[in-house]
Amino acid sequence: MSRLFGQARSKVKRAKEHIDELNRIFTAFAGTKNYVVVIDYEVKTGRYFLRVRSAKSLPEQFAFVLGDAIHNLRASLDYAMSEMELLWTGERTTFTKFPICGTKNALITAINSGLAQDKAPREVYECIQDVIKPYRRGNGEALWGLHLLDIMDKHELLIANTELTDIIGIRIKDERGKEHIIDPWRVIDHHVAQVQITGTRYPKITDEGHGTFRVTFNERLPFGRNEVIPTLHHLAELIDWTLDEVERCFRLGHI
Repeated sequence: MSRLFGQARSKVKRAKEHIDELNRIFTAFAGTKNYVVVIDYEVKTGRYFLRVRSAKSLPEQFAFVLGDAIHNLRASLDYAMSEMELLWTGERTTFTKFPICGTKNALITAINSGLAQDKAPREVYECIQDVIKPYRRGNGEALWGLHLLDIMDKHELLIANTELTDIIGIRIKDERGKEHIIDPWRVIDHHVAQVQITGTRYPKITDEGHGTFRVTFNERLPFGRNEVIPTLHHLAELIDWTLDEVERCFRLGHI
């Protein structure tokens, strides 16, 4: 027996290709010099501080591809609902879509005014309501976040943040010409990393070392401060599972 929702699953496949492209863009970005290292001197205290600041942002292409990945994941669910309606009723209607809502009550209302009007077997909307639960604080809360991202991307680019996470291998030279390796340190404040330099005067940087990065959703977006690429992989897996569950229930109701 062939699987249902071929076009929907193709949308998910395309989204996974976008996620792979995002990973390539980020890997290329992380492999270049994306931060500056400076030594600051505090006149009042006589202390030297080594500071590292992020200097570049991700290329704009990242936001374009991110929006494409988000849209294809969200659209796959609507594709599935449209195909199911065609199989169940023999026709497609313009506004059929997979219900994702802010609350459970809103979801029930959407189901009762949409799917329950002879567009799908009863087993399907029971599955959506009681198993998938695509609403805030439901099992499918991540689907709610995906839905919001897709809406936001229609109005503005989804800007991701690059965060400097670790600094290793920085070398400095003291006033006697002796070289010192700065111990690796973890960046706490993702905007500025700093460490006090002790035991030397007039230090100079001889090697800016290597920084590692992560890319996260902007704080004001759904999934804010979560890493973009692992989150997208999770969403793709969630969509695959959702399609499988809807297909299973459709077949049960079609018997």
